[in-house]
Parts: sequence; structure tokens; C-alpha cells
Amino acid sequence: MANNGVNPKHDSELSTILKKTKNIKGSITLSGGCVVDYDITVDYDIIPPRVNSIHGTVTMSGNCSGTQTFRASAATDPKGKIVYVQTDLKDPVLQTGEFDDKFIDDLNNANIFN
Repeated sequence: MANNGVNPKHDSELSTILKKTKNIKGSITLSGGCVVDYDITVDYDIIPPRVNSIHGTVTMSGNCSGTQTFRASAATDPKGKIVYVQTDLKDPVLQTGEFDDKFIDDLNNANIFN
């Protein structure tokens, strides 16, 4: 059976080179005074630039409190800019467009693909 010139070991090595992981810590202050500290891991591909998964922990303080682990998916444009995030966060304070918008800004400012 022919392998059509594909070297499985080479494909595995290439996949390892193109798939990366980055740890990011940050803090977001929402307009109501809730402070959300996050510690996340982003799994991503370099070519094409895309986020495969985001997972980590958020800890809330200020006028809110609690800790939650979460997962998220993200959509990127062709240049790797994150344009959309969907999380499985359960706290109503975190299920707002304000949190999502600020989280997307933080992710883009982290220069994940550089």
C-alpha cells in the first residue's frame, strides 16, 4: 500500500511545531466593580492562526465573589485576531457582553500568535 510520499513521522513533527500552548494571566474590571482575575491556557495553531481551545480559572472579587473553572472556544479572522469568544461560565456577572468584549481585547493584546 503506497503512502503517497507522506512521511508519518514528518507530519507528526510538523504538527508539533505548528500547535502551541500559551499561559496567560490577567484581570478585568467590569463596570459594576466586579474584578475578574483569570489564569488560562490557550491551545492554538500557528498556521493557519486559530485558537483550538481556552481553559482555566476565573476568580471574582470586589462586589462579586467566587471561583470557577471554565472552557471557551474562539473564532479568529485570517490574520489571527480573535473576533468572538464563547465561554461556559455560569455566573450571571460573567455572562455579559461586557466581560466577553474585555476578554477578547485581553486575548488579542496577549499576542498569542507572536
